[in-house]
Amino acid sequence: MAAPKGTSEGATTLDTGGLPETGGIKQTCPRYNQVVDEITISISTCEETGVLVASWDDPGGSGGLATQADQFSDLERNIREAVAVHFEPGELPKHLRLHFVDDPVLAAA
Repeated sequence: MAAPKGTSEGATTLDTGGLPETGGIKQTCPRYNQVVDEITISISTCEETGVLVASWDDPGGSGGLATQADQFSDLERNIREAVAVHFEPGELPKHLRLHFVDDPVLAAA
């Protein structure tokens, strides 16, 4: 799997464009009583199937999210969808940081 643009030391950040507008303002999440500017989603590859798996545990104890896809572009779309479903419109994080648990290896030739 080739790492997407912006990957640095196993992480990249997705803008939440395409999700309902937050107006560019940092939102306060009522469940946590703190600013939710960014969440970090772990990305790994399933050893059995080779499918890309994304997961995030909600620190407030209200579950989290998990999704999967064969291709990174599909996984990105699935992550955005899962975030939009999990968070209330006023609670959407501004950025989604992707942490690649498995370091991607590129073939030199």
